[in-house]
Amino acid sequence: MRCANCNSAMDENWKFCAFCGANIEEIREKFTKELTCSIMASLENSEGKNNFTVKLIPRERLNAQLEGRKIYSKRQNQNSFLNTPNKKLLVVEPKTDITRLPGRITIDAELPEVLSGNDVKIMFLGESIEIRAIAPEKMYLKIMRIPKNMWLARSSFAEGRLRMDLGERIMR
Repeated sequence: MRCANCNSAMDENWKFCAFCGANIEEIREKFTKELTCSIMASLENSEGKNNFTVKLIPRERLNAQLEGRKIYSKRQNQNSFLNTPNKKLLVVEPKTDITRLPGRITIDAELPEVLSGNDVKIMFLGESIEIRAIAPEKMYLKIMRIPKNMWLARSSFAEGRLRMDLGERIMR
C-alpha cells in the first residue's frame, strides 16, 4: 500500500504514515467523500440518485471474498501466456542477432525448448519491440528499441529459432 499524501510504501495496518505523518483514516474518508460527490454529480440527471452510496471495502475483506474464486477473461482463454501453470518460470534473455540493411531489419532470436510458434508473442511498444516465448521451465523475454517507422513484415518460428523481418513504413 502507498500513502496517498507522499506516495511512500507503507503497511496496510498503519494509522499514520511513518514518512510524512499523514492520518490515513482521514485521507480515506476524504477520498471516499470526493469519490461519492464525483459520482453523484455525474448521476445528477439520472433516476435513483438518492439510493446510491459508495463504500470502500478494506483489502483484507475483499481478498477473503475473492479467495477460492477463479476469474478468467476472454483474453486469458485465448492467450497461452496467461494460461501457463501457476509455477514460477525462470526468465531468460534470448540470444539475438540483428542485421540492418537499407530499409529493412532482420532479427533472429534463439528460443531453445520453445515447442511451437503459438508459444511466441511479438508486441510493438511504441519505439520498441518485445519478444516473449514460453518454454516448459522458462520464459524468454527480450525488449529492443527499433526505429518508429518500422513494422513487422513477416515472422517465422522453426526449430527453436524466431526470425522477424521488419520493413520500413513508407509515409505518403
